[in-house]
Amino acid sequence: MRGTGKGLILLIMAVILANVAAAADFEVNPVPQKNKIGVTEFAVFNLSVTNNGDKEDDFRIYTLDYPTWEIRTSPLINPIKLTIGPGETKSVVLEVYPLYVNTIGTYYVNLNVKNERTGEMIKAPLLVSIQSTAGLIGGYVPTVLANVLIPKSIDPRNEVVIQLSLDNQNLIDYKELQIEMNSRLINIVANTSLGPKEQKSLIFRKQLDPLTPPQTDRFIVTVKMGNMTIVNPISTKMEITAYSELEKESKVVKSFLKKEQVIVYGNAGNEAYKGNVSVEISPVAGLFTSTEPKALKIEKQDKTYLQWEIELEPEQGFTVVIKTNYRPLMVIIVLAIILIIVYYSYRSPLVVTKEAANIEKREGGVAEFKVIISVKNRGNKPLRDIEVTEFIPRIVEVQKELSLGTLQPYKVMHNESKGLTMKWKIDDLDLADERVLTYRIKSKLAILGEFSLGAAYVSYRIDNKEKVTHSNRLVISA
Repeated sequence: MRGTGKGLILLIMAVILANVAAAADFEVNPVPQKNKIGVTEFAVFNLSVTNNGDKEDDFRIYTLDYPTWEIRTSPLINPIKLTIGPGETKSVVLEVYPLYVNTIGTYYVNLNVKNERTGEMIKAPLLVSIQSTAGLIGGYVPTVLANVLIPKSIDPRNEVVIQLSLDNQNLIDYKELQIEMNSRLINIVANTSLGPKEQKSLIFRKQLDPLTPPQTDRFIVTVKMGNMTIVNPISTKMEITAYSELEKESKVVKSFLKKEQVIVYGNAGNEAYKGNVSVEISPVAGLFTSTEPKALKIEKQDKTYLQWEIELEPEQGFTVVIKTNYRPLMVIIVLAIILIIVYYSYRSPLVVTKEAANIEKREGGVAEFKVIISVKNRGNKPLRDIEVTEFIPRIVEVQKELSLGTLQPYKVMHNESKGLTMKWKIDDLDLADERVLTYRIKSKLAILGEFSLGAAYVSYRIDNKEKVTHSNRLVISA
């Protein structure tokens, strides 16, 4: 009779609470799927929530009866929250577990459903009947409180440290407990013991693959003794953070006047890398450097860099080859030296130059000027039997130059068609010796525009060989 009377009271309270719920902006309807259980089992309810309002709202589901009773969802949701649009109904499966109940009887578990936007709350009692106390250990319901600490954000390059705290709430002596920790990335199975009223903290360490992709995972911890669940699954969210890490390996191969540098860039991160890589190079070396693939040459803070833009997926590599080759420069230098040697070997040791001086003008043109012929030995041997021949056109006249020390021509020849030919003879010229020949030209008429005198031809002997050279042409402008 006592059980019947208690059940009737609970039923009346449920009807009253249901009427209160009907007056709210939302409705709560718990339907039992399994509410007659043993003391170590869990009851199952299908809870539906209907949003009668005109806005989408979040509804939080919880109980204040913990730690006597514990509620959880299947599949696991933590915290238990439903987002429901206006006029919609959503359901969730609730599992109700007796933590500190150790006697047969009918109980109700206070379930609260709260509209988080308005603060409005409905209490919905869940009727649970304990029909068996089988499974109690030493007359106690197994009650172990557990708390797990794991970093919310995990860098996969670092070791993951997991701390599990266990608190035995009664006098049960657990000789062997099995701890299961599971996620997509972490799976740990361990055994421990837990004495009466004992509190224990366990540390677990796990090293992930450094290239684990960025992702969100859920870490679930369960504690069992044999087939009996001592600590219901604890779920916590964890996130693998993204990072990109560029590694560089370089190898240099050198040969004669040539260097080849191979650089391999690799993405050691867990997300794609996009950016620039650069190598400093001297401006001179840059003139003789080629790259594969082709690099962009940039100037930054008075320095020269070879730059590439790269985009690498995790574990992907990018190879650049930098070739610096001074061999073409060496060839150019050698050829230049050879040309210089050839030039100095075959050039005339006798330098003859012709220039004009003391130019006099009349009626807008050139009337008179002095011609100076310089003959110099620039070689490393003495020269003998030097003869200078100068040709003067008919349109001008030659006046004798009576300057002191001036060598006079030894032969002057007139030709009606070709003009005047003058010859000077120099017996010898030692190293670096120079002779100056001069004569003065007077024009019959003022020369307008340009007047040109041909090159002076010079013959000489060196090492008993006769050679010929000539001076420049002389051009005079009015």
